[in-house]
Amino acid sequence: MMKRVGMLAGIVVLLLLIVFLATSDIQATENEALAVVIGVVCGVAAGIPTAVLLLVAVNRRDRQRAEEAERQALSQGARAGYWPTSVQRQWRVVGGDHLLLDDGGS
Repeated sequence: MMKRVGMLAGIVVLLLLIVFLATSDIQATENEALAVVIGVVCGVAAGIPTAVLLLVAVNRRDRQRAEEAERQALSQGARAGYWPTSVQRQWRVVGGDHLLLDDGGS
């Protein structure tokens, strides 16, 4: 949440900087150039609410998917760190007999 607030604050500061630079140079630019700068600033500002809504929707969807996967895993009996103790593994080593230690009886 704090990361989003920081990003939003950065965007606002950037927009304010752009507006300041555009208005401070008003006397030196032509009307058409000023209109382009204002249009760009307004276009970027108009995209911010859409981006925020998109972030909210994606986060909500991801949260719902994670909750559904957790419910499904718990309903199937899977638990984190669970391993049945009745399972015994047997290993069969093939080859490498020359690496075995001799017991000294022969």
